[in-house]
Amino acid sequence: AFASSATATADVIHCWHYVDAAAVVRRGRPLLLKITGSITPEWIKRTLLQDRLLRRGLRRPDGVWCNSEWVRSQMSGFGRPMDVVPAGVDRDLFRPVAERSAGPTVLSTCAPNEPRKRLTDLIDAWPRVRAAVPDARLRLAGDASPDLMDALLSRIPEPDRGSIRFLGSLDTADLAGEYSSAWVSVMPAVLEALGLSTLESLACGTPVVGADSGTTAALLADPAAGRLFRPAEPDDLARAVIEQLAATDRVDRDRCRGVTDAYDWERITDRVEAAYLALAG
Repeated sequence: AFASSATATADVIHCWHYVDAAAVVRRGRPLLLKITGSITPEWIKRTLLQDRLLRRGLRRPDGVWCNSEWVRSQMSGFGRPMDVVPAGVDRDLFRPVAERSAGPTVLSTCAPNEPRKRLTDLIDAWPRVRAAVPDARLRLAGDASPDLMDALLSRIPEPDRGSIRFLGSLDTADLAGEYSSAWVSVMPAVLEALGLSTLESLACGTPVVGADSGTTAALLADPAAGRLFRPAEPDDLARAVIEQLAATDRVDRDRCRGVTDAYDWERITDRVEAAYLALAG
C-alpha cells in the first residue's frame, strides 16, 4: 500500500532492482532503473525467469544507470543503452585521519561470509607474506562467527595465526582510522561492479592490492593507487602485497586520494539531481 501511494504522487520513480522496474505501476510517470551489482551473462542464464524479468526491467524505464564501464560492457548484449552513474564515497568521512602504523599492517574489509569476496585467497596468501615480512600484521574487519574465524585460522600454520586480528563490524569513524593506519588494503573480490571498499581506502590515502577483475582494475589504473593480482591466485596476491609493503615509504597519500575525486558524493549527487529534474520535465 505504501509503495502504491508513493508511486502515485512521485515525480520520478527510481528503482534499484530490475524486478521492481519490471513490476512497478508507472501511472505515466518517468521510470529510472539503477543496476547496482554485477549482472554477468553467465549469471543471468541460470534461469529463464530471471532472464525475462531482467529484459522487461531494462525495456520499461526511461533511463538505466549502472556503476561502471565494466558493468555496461558486461550487459551490452542486452541492447539497452546505459549511463554510468556510480555510487559515491563520502570524502569528508573517509580521509586520512591517522598516521601509518609503526609496523607493516595489512587491512581487509571484505565481507568474511560472502564467497565472491574471496577472503580465503588472502588467508591462503598470508603465510607467504609473513615469510617475506615477518613482522606483518593482518587486520580483518567485518562480522565473522566464531566458527568462521576458526575455519579461516585453520588454513594457516600455527606460528602465523597470532599475526591476525578479527575486528568485527566497525562504524565509519573506526573504519576510516583502520584504512588510514594500514600500509595497504587488500580487496580479493571478483566481479566488483564498483568496489566501495577500494574507494574508501584510497580516499583515506591508503593504496589497494586488488584482484584484476570487474571494476577494480580501472580503479587501480594509476600505479599510485596500488597493485593488481591474478584473481583467485593466492601466490600472486602474496607477491602484490609484499611489493606494496616494500613501497610504503614512497606512497603519495594525496595522489591516492585524488583517484577518488570523480566519486565524491557531492559530484555524484549533483549528477543524480540533474537527471531527476530532466526526467521530471
